[in-house]
Amino acid sequence: MAELKDRYHITDRRLAAQFAVTRALAESSTLSEATPKLLQYICEAVGFELGELWCVNAESNTLHIEGSWHQPAYEVEEFEKAGRKTILFPGIDLVGRVLQSGQPEWVDNVVQDANFPRATIAERVGLHGAFAFPVPVADHISCVLAFYKRQVVQPDDELLQMFDALGRQVGDFIKRTRAEEERDRLLIYERVARSEAETNAEKLAFLAEASTVLASSLDYHPNLMTVAKLAANRLADWCAVDIVDENNGFHRVALVHRDPSRMEWAREFQKKFSTNNAAPQGVAHVMRTGKAKIYTDIPDSMLIALAQDAEHFKILQELGLASAMVVPLVARGRTLGAITLASENPAHRYTDSDLRFAEDLARRAALGIDNKRCVRCRARRRKSSS
Repeated sequence: MAELKDRYHITDRRLAAQFAVTRALAESSTLSEATPKLLQYICEAVGFELGELWCVNAESNTLHIEGSWHQPAYEVEEFEKAGRKTILFPGIDLVGRVLQSGQPEWVDNVVQDANFPRATIAERVGLHGAFAFPVPVADHISCVLAFYKRQVVQPDDELLQMFDALGRQVGDFIKRTRAEEERDRLLIYERVARSEAETNAEKLAFLAEASTVLASSLDYHPNLMTVAKLAANRLADWCAVDIVDENNGFHRVALVHRDPSRMEWAREFQKKFSTNNAAPQGVAHVMRTGKAKIYTDIPDSMLIALAQDAEHFKILQELGLASAMVVPLVARGRTLGAITLASENPAHRYTDSDLRFAEDLARRAALGIDNKRCVRCRARRRKSSS
């Protein structure tokens, strides 16, 4: 009768272990999500106090702990902490031996195992019996699961062989989730690539349209206004164009907002506060250096440096600018002006890619201005010589 009762107990334990693994995998979509459940459910099913998942580093062929779980009633943190600091090689420790052999292994008392680096700590926290089994994925071992018990436990070969099969079940789960993750990664890559292609096509279309506008007449001032409107619709909330004058100062020839209803206010603002040619930042700085400047954010300290007085500073604050770019208009080594693009949307902060695109637009605008000036100059010369 006792033998029959033991057999029923063993059968129940095996069924519980099978259900524990199946349940943990069914409740999870990734190994990271499954790990604490696997360890907890298996510990509870077979009556062990601590479970660890060790993962293999494919490049170095070493093992490190990916996760652990222990029964709340037992103090085994010292043992777990030592494991987290440990890197195991094949053949070292119970876990390393399983990695090397590819077979499950049972140890009735790890304290007496000469090839168990944490034996002293195991004795101190009261861990003795242990078993571990591999998790194969394709033709290699991906992980090793190890479990520890406070009592010395005689080997249960049938239970161990069952866990060998369950390890393959976990391996199939890892293989499937990795395939799903790779599929998701490829889908994301495809969406990103498609989005980038569409964005690049839009940018090329914009540059083509801007080039057509810039070449449309000899008077470049209205052309620049039209380009500023195009830019405000597609690249920015605000777009301004400043041109160097005969006295090496500069004046604004275009100021456009994405929302046409704000243009009257913008014109009044421009009349009241003329451009400061000596400002340490912004347009004046770019004009002096001939180098583009990107402002991924616009702090109050920058607004203070640009403001002409307290009222000006308050208005600049109320604009709510989040990011800006100032790009010089350079042709034949001379700075002819600058284009300013500004975003009010905190989610749209300019990047280096945006700056390169703005510089491409600026080169085309500068070339257009320079060509128009050259045509006018030649026309004046012909007129004066006739």
